[in-house]
Amino acid sequence: MGLKQSGQDFAFSHRLSMMSLFHEAPHIEDMFHPQAQIVLYWGDVNDFLPTIPDETVKLIVTSPPYNVGKEYETKVEIEKYLDQQAKTIKELHPILRR
Repeated sequence: MGLKQSGQDFAFSHRLSMMSLFHEAPHIEDMFHPQAQIVLYWGDVNDFLPTIPDETVKLIVTSPPYNVGKEYETKVEIEKYLDQQAKTIKELHPILRR
C-alpha cells in the first residue's frame, strides 16, 4: 500500500525522477517492502523496525526527538531519553546490510 500522493508528494517524486538515479518517478511505500526503492514511514520507529528483516537496509536516516521540550514532543528525564535512544539504535544495527 503506497502513500497517497498530494500535489507536494507528486512534485517531490517528479524532482526525484529528474535525477539520474531515477528514470521515472519512484513509488514511495509507507511500509517495508523488499522491492521498494523508497520507504517513508510516518510513526514510531519502534513499531516499524520489527517489520524489517535483518540485513536488508542500505541507508538509515533518523530524526530522533531532541528532548528539549518542543511543542510536538514530550520532554522526559535524560536517563529515560538515553535508554529509549539506545534501544532504538540497538534495533537499527541488525537491519543494516554488511
